[in-house]
Amino acid sequence: MMKKSGSVESSAQYFRLLELHDRFNLGEKINKKKYAELCSVSEKTVERDMKFLNEYYESVDNDEKRIIKYNRKENVHIIQNRKSIGFTSSDSFAIAKILFESRAFSEGEMKRLVKVLANNNNDNINELIRNEEFHYIEPRHGKDIIDFIWRISTSISKRHMVKVEYKRQDNKEKEYMLKPVGLVFNEFYFYLLANIDGTEQRNPTVFRVDRFLKFEETNEKFYLPYRDRFEEGEFRKRIHFMYQGDLIKVRFKFWGSSIQAVYDRIPTAKKIGEEDGKTLIEAELYGQGIIMWFLSQREYLEVISPQSLREEMKSTITNLAKLYETV
Repeated sequence: MMKKSGSVESSAQYFRLLELHDRFNLGEKINKKKYAELCSVSEKTVERDMKFLNEYYESVDNDEKRIIKYNRKENVHIIQNRKSIGFTSSDSFAIAKILFESRAFSEGEMKRLVKVLANNNNDNINELIRNEEFHYIEPRHGKDIIDFIWRISTSISKRHMVKVEYKRQDNKEKEYMLKPVGLVFNEFYFYLLANIDGTEQRNPTVFRVDRFLKFEETNEKFYLPYRDRFEEGEFRKRIHFMYQGDLIKVRFKFWGSSIQAVYDRIPTAKKIGEEDGKTLIEAELYGQGIIMWFLSQREYLEVISPQSLREEMKSTITNLAKLYETV
């Protein structure tokens, strides 16, 4: 039971305490004098409020207890071990930047998301991102998909079969009965990973979410053994540009400017040696998509094994060179 240093008597005091609690837990730094002027109270009152909050945190926090402390260097009070009750301004700004860079949503959905982020803060992040919002280019499909990807995710969690109509990349329309197992985002688009009913598959088939013409969840459930469950995180480590191919172990040499960028692009990559200033790397990934990234590294990457992938790289490079031969 917490000890009370004084009674909280008026609604104004209640609101002030709640606001102070929110401000601290959103990461705000409080200057006691300015806050007292804002609330039309004395600095002694603000001190009592902060003491009351510290007693409250001491009472309710079980692990790392929150505590409001004075930072002499900045002349502000800050909270340590804060518990998030929402996004801080810096959180919202960072998320907004990532959203704009993803170009995953329609213009209308993007504006709504940014507005929600801005409304969650005392500071207005709109001024900081106004230019990016003005120049935002939505994906060519122009569809609102947020509610749709939620529908897909519930089908996955319930393991319900879905009947779909799908427009393929060649513009042909097909109907499928699917067993949805995963949902991932990659390079501007969301993708459903699903097994096609009636077929034997080693890996799920990839469907781009915005290409569904119809998506109807049925009441029919499908069984998926725990050992065969689809792990989106593990899949994402090994897939590039959503081209699957076979899962293979690749070795390659890299001598470009940033080895860190290689590890970030290929989470399964590990250094196994070094030779003449070139880093030897091994990684497990899907072969088809990674070729596109390998080619983007120009003359700073050499595939060592498997031999089949090395030969495919040679063939692709030869064919590219032919395009630029003078007539």
